[in-house]
Amino acid sequence: HPPARETPTPAASPKTLRSLIHSMLIPLIWVYTAILYVYCARILIEREWPHGIVSSLILAYACIGLLLWFLSAPTSGDTKLASFHHRWYALSALPLFGVLFAALGIRVGEYGLTEPRWFALILGCWCAAATLFVTIRSFMRKREPEQTGLRVIVLPVSLAIVAILSVFGPFSAFNLSIRSQNKEFETILERNGMLVDGMAKA
Repeated sequence: HPPARETPTPAASPKTLRSLIHSMLIPLIWVYTAILYVYCARILIEREWPHGIVSSLILAYACIGLLLWFLSAPTSGDTKLASFHHRWYALSALPLFGVLFAALGIRVGEYGLTEPRWFALILGCWCAAATLFVTIRSFMRKREPEQTGLRVIVLPVSLAIVAILSVFGPFSAFNLSIRSQNKEFETILERNGMLVDGMAKA
């Protein structure tokens, strides 16, 4: 049996999957990247943020892109496009996280923190950190095969830890959203003169 952290070889990937990745998925992810950049540029120029759609588009792109990056890693040397994708995808995705966090910040600032927004923020932070990690690894000197398995271990484990912390404990989505919405409600009451000494008027 091969060592646990041995890098997969191209032969280990099914030909159908390799063909699907190289012929369809990698070109599609780059077309989607271009569309996102055009869409985000339009938002920044017009300074008009669509309601709730920007964060969903970028989060879906980041998750699918990271998964595709890992699936294509064993065969990244097969074609020039695969090699280009393996080296440059993460770097091209990083600027989009600025738009993602700006969109989330606007929504949270206007309406407070809710469970979906907290999950989106947590997932966005993890995707940004994972993309930065992949970017750094992509531009580092090539490692020996037994050392390259680090990212395969670190990223899923870190995602599991983040998922647990977002569901349990003082920083769970439920606790934070309750505190945030209570604060938003108090702010609305104060703005309308319905809160006196911390008590709502009847």
